[in-house]
Amino acid sequence: MAGFLPKGHNDGTRFLLREVQEGVAGTIVMLGIEGATEPELARLSLGMQKALSGTPQFVSVMNGVFSERQTQGLQDTLMAHRYQLAPDASARDFSAAALGQAFEDVLDGLNSSAGSVFSDMLLRDPKKAFLNTVQTLEPDVQVRMAHGVWFASDRPRALLLLRTTAPGMDLLRQKAVQQTLQTTFAALHPGSARLLMSGPSVFAVRSATGMRADMDLMAFCSVLMVAGVLYWRFRSFWVLAAIGVPFFLSLSVAMIVVRLVFGTCMALLWALA
Repeated sequence: MAGFLPKGHNDGTRFLLREVQEGVAGTIVMLGIEGATEPELARLSLGMQKALSGTPQFVSVMNGVFSERQTQGLQDTLMAHRYQLAPDASARDFSAAALGQAFEDVLDGLNSSAGSVFSDMLLRDPKKAFLNTVQTLEPDVQVRMAHGVWFASDRPRALLLLRTTAPGMDLLRQKAVQQTLQTTFAALHPGSARLLMSGPSVFAVRSATGMRADMDLMAFCSVLMVAGVLYWRFRSFWVLAAIGVPFFLSLSVAMIVVRLVFGTCMALLWALA
């Protein structure tokens, strides 16, 4: 549907349209594994994470297992952009009075029993912008850690969060991504466990598949109806052939031209349906 949206008339609407069509949110795929014991689900989650992390189809594969490098990298990124991300405007108040109060709070913190532990953070971030940013990013719904991986808080379901390299609306590549997920899961010998997939790209592929099936059915029924009416009117297959041969020849030429120019026959299929 994003392909039919009008061009943005200002920076805000153009940014929103670009995010709908190519944004990071569209590349997120959420996986759930259920139908087995928690240790078995954890084994499958770890197996999926290990197998998919080395695949160029994915930017990241997260299931609760973070390396020290990943944790440090996220912390450094948040620290570097803490003032832009901080929700409290007072964190960006660098007036003399505000800074004086901030450094008084730092001095009080250093004199406390926990001062030696947090001294580096207090000195680097006297306005507490980093702390405010981290608290804002804390989700309202918490996942449960079990056997070293993420689990749903209310049921035995292992959770994974993936980001694909393909844009969310690149349906061919996203379909290949989903096939890779199914193949990888099957290779782990899941037994009674089953894989659940969700996300914008998953919905898009399913919608496109359903729409294509509906168009094929409508086109087939239309051809049968037209052929039935013509046969009822003329009572001759020769007449049907005389009418059908030019039609299908012209249709074939039109499909070839559309494919050469646009790379797809979707517009022609829509017209026929």
